[in-house]
Amino acid sequence: YLGDETDSVADALGLETEFIGYDSLEGEAQILALLVDGHSVSQVAANQQVDVVLDITPFYPTGGGQQADVGSITAKDGEFKVEDVQRLGAAIVHRGKVTAGSLEVGDLVRARVDRDAREATARNHTATHLLHQALRRLLGEHVAQSGSLVDPYRLRFDFTHFEGIAPEGIKQLEETVNSYILANLPVLAEEMPMAKAEELGAIALFGEKYGDRVRVVSVGDYSRELCGGTHVRATGEIGPFTIVSEGSIAAGVRRIEALTGLGALRYQRERGSLLEEAASKLETSPDRILTDIDRMLKEKEELARKLAKLQKLAIRARGDELVVGAEKLNEVNLVVAQVEDADMEALRQMGDYLRDRLQPGIVVLGSANGDKVVLLGMASKELVGRGIHMGEIIKKTAQLVGGSGGGRPDMAQAGGKEPQKLDEALRTAKETLRKLVGEMVWRQ
Repeated sequence: YLGDETDSVADALGLETEFIGYDSLEGEAQILALLVDGHSVSQVAANQQVDVVLDITPFYPTGGGQQADVGSITAKDGEFKVEDVQRLGAAIVHRGKVTAGSLEVGDLVRARVDRDAREATARNHTATHLLHQALRRLLGEHVAQSGSLVDPYRLRFDFTHFEGIAPEGIKQLEETVNSYILANLPVLAEEMPMAKAEELGAIALFGEKYGDRVRVVSVGDYSRELCGGTHVRATGEIGPFTIVSEGSIAAGVRRIEALTGLGALRYQRERGSLLEEAASKLETSPDRILTDIDRMLKEKEELARKLAKLQKLAIRARGDELVVGAEKLNEVNLVVAQVEDADMEALRQMGDYLRDRLQPGIVVLGSANGDKVVLLGMASKELVGRGIHMGEIIKKTAQLVGGSGGGRPDMAQAGGKEPQKLDEALRTAKETLRKLVGEMVWRQ
């Protein structure tokens, strides 16, 4: 956006620009005004940012979802790079930078649109019209445009619909659009009275204000829309069309992003390369990759079952060691131990196993995994009735390893982030439990 100052100056100077960009990508023109920071100046030099107003221009200004043309303006004594173009009232303002020499009001110049960028944008814009019609045919006449963006690199189309489009639907959309591209339908633009456009069934953008005369862009007999943008001459110029994403952006509004031409070709090539790379890593071929992935997933499930069985045996073996080494204090079996490389699920399994074997018993287990600590505490129900609360024990233990947690009187768990302090924390927990068990029995 060029700002209110530029807008007001353009209006105050009564500037008007004739747009010739539908028929030509370059043309002779004269500089009507030079605006720097919203102020009119007579001359600008190299490296200055400036807004240039011409009497005639082939540059399409941002509008209707289409991004502005880029290119150059060449004078006898200077060169100007056009980076943005906006329509301000009756004037078209070219924003950019003087790259060489100087420009003066009154200079005769040659304005040239970047042909590659314009043609790429046109491909995306016409493809947007094809996509709009394909959506209405696939999903229903309730589909309405809710916004769009077309530039040289991609197209984005927002539309009203109440649910996501299934992969099969995306495939249908791509095939429909590509079929009309292959049909090489003529693309025609015609100005006509609004009443005639409505009679022809041209689609208008909801909420947009139109004058008595409108521009209608027709793609064969397939699509007809009110549109001021630039388009290809026939659909065959679009090249391949591919959808890269579809998703929700608001309640009842969805967005499709797509590519055309070389952009679509590069995207498909990149996807093909990823498939080739994945197949190579899996030591298979692209046409067998799904079959081999299914086989590998089944093998993974089988290995997971075997691993779970081995882990269970390892837990029992380690549990048996801890049972043998349990400290018995006034008829209460006490186990406080560190378990190597165990996650919380493994600690829970071992805790259940120990609690069942140590009746009555108290179990506190800890494990360090990298920079994290997991803690688990369990107690027999009869000990809970005598005042043991594992939630409080584990909470205090977790604080010693830089963590937090807690739980019920009979079972608690926690995490920490200082594994180097785990040994000391477990020793402290053991001393606390020894004291509690001693006092508990003493009170009997």
